[in-house]
Amino acid sequence: MNFEPYRPQIHMEWVGRIIKPVFTSDMKGIMAIREDGSVAGGVLLYNWSYSGVQLHYGAETPMVWRAGLHLEVFRYVYQVCDKVVISGATPESNLRARKFQQRLGFKETGRIPNGYKEGEDYVIFSQQRSDCKYLEIL
Repeated sequence: MNFEPYRPQIHMEWVGRIIKPVFTSDMKGIMAIREDGSVAGGVLLYNWSYSGVQLHYGAETPMVWRAGLHLEVFRYVYQVCDKVVISGATPESNLRARKFQQRLGFKETGRIPNGYKEGEDYVIFSQQRSDCKYLEIL
């Protein structure tokens, strides 16, 4: 598996179908590409601030994480862009995503009541660069 920057003209159809983001003008990302050239997963980065960025991700196979997509994201955000925090929001009912985020070292830092839809909170999660367990292997 290879990694390449998100390019809307090439990846937008897959991203729109799998990740379903609200596209922003400052959106960047890293895509996991199979040997046959098809997209297997991706992480989008948007809403850049002085100290951080938000993320949104999706994958068709867990192999993208075993191949190190998350490491590429942490390297890019923390080392290349010199940011100190990554954050995001996940629907309360998406337990699989919330468990995955915890395994990567993200912590729940808040909730937006009814933020996803009426009756369902958005769970806010974040990770400080100082808490990223992967930086020592990058």
